[in-house]
Amino acid sequence: MFSDFGAEVRYVCPQDIIVSNSEDKSIRVWDMSKRTGVQTFRREHDRFWIMAAHSEVNLLAAGHDR
Repeated sequence: MFSDFGAEVRYVCPQDIIVSNSEDKSIRVWDMSKRTGVQTFRREHDRFWIMAAHSEVNLLAAGHDR
C-alpha cells in the first residue's frame, strides 16, 4: 500500500493493469486480474511528476521536473 498520497493513475486496458505514482517516490504496476502489485520503480531524491502508458504495448514513460 501507499504510504503517501497517490498522485496519478493510468489504466492500460489490453494488459489489464493499472500504473500509479505517488509522493513516496514510486511508480507501481498493478495486475487487475490478480489484484496484486507486479512491479515497483523508485526514485531516490525526487518523485515522478508525470507518466504515460501506451495503450497497445508494454511501454511506460515517466518524468520529473529536475
